[in-house]
Amino acid sequence: MASLKRKRDLSDGEDMVLEAQYVLNRILEKGSALPPKAVHHARAALNALDHQPEQAAPITGDEPELLEMRQWLSNGPKFSTEEGEDAPQAGELPPLPHPPLTPAWEDCVFRHNSKARDDVHPLLQHYDRLELYGDALLQTFATEIIMRSTPNLPTGRQAFIREKLVQNKTLAEYSVAYGFHKKLKMSSTNATEEKRIKIMGDMFEAYVAAYMVANEDAWTEMENWLAKLWQPKFAEICKTVFKHPALKHPPKVELAKICNSKGISVFYEEEAARTSWNGNLVTTMSAYLTGHGYERLWLGTGEGLNKTDAGQNAALNALRNNKDLLVEVNKKKRETDTLNAGKKAENKRRESVKALDEDAE
Repeated sequence: MASLKRKRDLSDGEDMVLEAQYVLNRILEKGSALPPKAVHHARAALNALDHQPEQAAPITGDEPELLEMRQWLSNGPKFSTEEGEDAPQAGELPPLPHPPLTPAWEDCVFRHNSKARDDVHPLLQHYDRLELYGDALLQTFATEIIMRSTPNLPTGRQAFIREKLVQNKTLAEYSVAYGFHKKLKMSSTNATEEKRIKIMGDMFEAYVAAYMVANEDAWTEMENWLAKLWQPKFAEICKTVFKHPALKHPPKVELAKICNSKGISVFYEEEAARTSWNGNLVTTMSAYLTGHGYERLWLGTGEGLNKTDAGQNAALNALRNNKDLLVEVNKKKRETDTLNAGKKAENKRRESVKALDEDAE
């Protein structure tokens, strides 16, 4: 219970930071009407909030175990964490590891249990046992590469990246990209989309296992290949989940600047949570807007390991995928702001007139 409370408190604290950033941005927008000293302090506070560290402290110390950990993290392939480095881009595939599988191994890797052979050893009748081993191998490879690449990233976020890298949807995309689906031996092709994705993912896991079993000293070759293959997906995850390089401020703040007016603001609601394959609870949040002539207008939906991350991703989804709608919303926001400003000016004029009349009396 204490752990859950701490997580809620942390999320509340992060939300308070976002709210403070929004307020400070509003202050700076009205800077010309405020004392210079107030503007200076608001800008300093905003800069401090914008540069809050997101990662844990670097691994330091001279204990033997830490030295061994640093040595382990320095060996082996890593993902590129810098933009512009020479890394595979989305759509580019590294060649399959060498040497290629023998025809006998391929027959097992691409054979569904509905087409199991009865003339070979049970271990080789279909890909199920290879898939079981391959699943464990991929989790291990992904964990090692992620830990080397992001040693200071909180463990929960490392686990989130790993889930995205080894989920069936990702592995199925690789199977299709390499043409594995064309080699599938299965009694029926009338599978649902969900089932088809699982079969494609299972075949990829079976391929990894078969290569490791068939080749001595295959670990380095396989790990290097997977690091290159996963690189674009890793970059995509980091850009959409943990970093927002194109945005000056967090997505929630950016979305609020587009939509919010006095008394009208974007609100976030939690959708049904789900449990990922490794036991992590994945939260889904959706962003809505009521006002400017809209009633519960859906703007975007996102997932995360907690409400704060999910809310940020919902806002990011809105900013990236609902641009035309946000242009329309922003136009109505400006109309609302203009109307509010006119009402405020009229009220001020009436108060001035009333004061003059009272003075005249």
